[in-house]
Amino acid sequence: MSKATKALRANGTTVSRHFNNLSEIYQKLIALKDGQEWRTTEFGQQLVEIAKKIKTNIDEIESDTSTQSTVTVRIYCKMRLMQTVF
Repeated sequence: MSKATKALRANGTTVSRHFNNLSEIYQKLIALKDGQEWRTTEFGQQLVEIAKKIKTNIDEIESDTSTQSTVTVRIYCKMRLMQTVF
């Protein structure tokens, strides 16, 4: 949980709330507490892999466009997708 809070630059309560929201939306656990640590479930690990692919794609796009001018892009989508991806 502490690694997630650092990576997301959020507090533990916010991260925990999002974990719970995703678990409720998909009716599947994202992570389980194992002593003092949290371990992702198989479903949670699948979400991690999706996030890694998206991050890689974004990094590739940013490196391809680093010499171009800055443009603001707004993406509108369903809240479930936003919570899952972002």
